[in-house]
Amino acid sequence: MKKIILIVVGVVLLLAVGAGAYFKIQLSKMQKEVAAEFEKLEDVDISSIPDGTYSAKWGIFVNNADLEVVVKDGKIEKINMNKMDAGSGYEGLETIDRIIDNQKVKVDAVTGATTSSKVIMITTAKALEKK
Repeated sequence: MKKIILIVVGVVLLLAVGAGAYFKIQLSKMQKEVAAEFEKLEDVDISSIPDGTYSAKWGIFVNNADLEVVVKDGKIEKINMNKMDAGSGYEGLETIDRIIDNQKVKVDAVTGATTSSKVIMITTAKALEKK
């Protein structure tokens, strides 16, 4: 009986270590891809965008955004977050207010939610590219 318990505990530990390693690798890939996409991000001339609602979904692994950007009179009037996948407390939703307040896509990231902030900025830019 002890032998079976030791085998079960060993298998569970092996699975836990494997899952942890997989998560760490995927997290690293996500951070690299978000950083690369953010490097390419250029500010959008919002004043040239026709009035309308523009939507986009973008993200990778555990950090995804699905949002709509409402443009009126050459300004971002509102950003509706349909869905944000990120760790609880790490959504970086304050980024939306920063984008609206500054009327530009590339703004300061929210401390403690840098990747989520970048995902929101990238997704906003992708929505506005669809004009």
